[in-house]
Amino acid sequence: MRYAQGGGLTAERREFRERIRYQAGERFTRGEKTAVIAKDLRVRFIDALAATGTGTVIKPLCPVCGQRRRLSGTVDGRRVCTMCDEQARAVACEL
Repeated sequence: MRYAQGGGLTAERREFRERIRYQAGERFTRGEKTAVIAKDLRVRFIDALAATGTGTVIKPLCPVCGQRRRLSGTVDGRRVCTMCDEQARAVACEL
């Protein structure tokens, strides 16, 4: 099915797709980098699909801690969870 015909999506899914596209466009016009926008939207899209409960979409495991969490950070070029990202960025206190 063609995109103009709805791409085979339900009205709800088309609305979701358009909302994501609009948000991306707004962020782009504010000057955010395309890579940052794409990464954030990819993470949100995976979360939204997993929340539908289909069972076929499963959030990926964090490659550092092995937990099934939102992978919104990056360590050594790998997508990691927020906790692992924060731990990697932590600096020891110099007292």
